[in-house]
Amino acid sequence: MILRNNISDSEFYNYYLIDGNKKLGIIYSDNSDLYFTSFDKNQETDFFITKENMVIYNLFDALYKSFKNGNVFQVSDYDLSQCSDNNEKRRLYTQISEANQNLKNSELYKKVFSNEKII
Repeated sequence: MILRNNISDSEFYNYYLIDGNKKLGIIYSDNSDLYFTSFDKNQETDFFITKENMVIYNLFDALYKSFKNGNVFQVSDYDLSQCSDNNEKRRLYTQISEANQNLKNSELYKKVFSNEKII
């Protein structure tokens, strides 16, 4: 089951995935960060997102592939609109590419992504 609630009349939503007695929150914070939280504080819990809910499954599949391939940072349309010429656009793409490469080579990335799993 998926529960969704709107964040104070904005276009952002918090999602809560429920599987039996397990609950996973996907929460968008005021600081523009996205958080995943388990509501079982006493133990580690596995939460499976299956193809039974194809919309959520496809979103997580795309997120997983982006993270696995080290393509976390993306150039947005807004970023491009702030560039005054093609040289700035090329620099922007280079910066984003370097940020993704630095992330993939970092110790933090290696701790979070191990054995084909995001931990």
